[in-house]
Amino acid sequence: MLWVEELIVAGYIDGVVYDKQVSPFQLSSKWIRTWEEPKILYKGTTREATRIVTNKETFLEALTYKPDFIILWNPKAKGIFYTTLDNPRKGIYFYGQYTAEHDAFVSWIDVKAPPGYGKRNNSDEGFRYAQKWVYEKFGAYVNKCYLAPIGKKSKMGKYLFPTTFLPERLMFTDKTMMPRKINYPCVLLDKFLENS
Repeated sequence: MLWVEELIVAGYIDGVVYDKQVSPFQLSSKWIRTWEEPKILYKGTTREATRIVTNKETFLEALTYKPDFIILWNPKAKGIFYTTLDNPRKGIYFYGQYTAEHDAFVSWIDVKAPPGYGKRNNSDEGFRYAQKWVYEKFGAYVNKCYLAPIGKKSKMGKYLFPTTFLPERLMFTDKTMMPRKINYPCVLLDKFLENS
């Protein structure tokens, strides 16, 4: 993600744990149903007998949830790019929590398509339940991240780029490298830091 890469270069992020290295949260175990029933052996012969057999079947599969990535924050990012749950500050996009595993403040991130994107956008339909479940069971707050709005009428506070900064590379189109038309207010990293 270009936004993360710019902050690594600027020294605000010490590291990122991406998808394959992120450990999933086990929300529930597999439920196996067992029951006993009689079974007739050697039916119709002189050796016919009835035996009680135990049957097993998976009733509910295990449920896990895995965020897209984890940001390991540099201490100088506190109050600019992340705030803590016990001392929240308005206008800061991410919540960070200290973990002994990483010996740093981290943010668990799940990137979602913005509301209204595509006719059948349901990428974050079940997210709010998983988010609450992970927080209740593990005490880890997963940040939902919308990168950019799709229309001018969107509330800018819930989108990453208008709330913080737009990565410099996104100022230009991919093929022709011409200036990109951007329909929301944005600044580059240096201007954002200047105003913070």
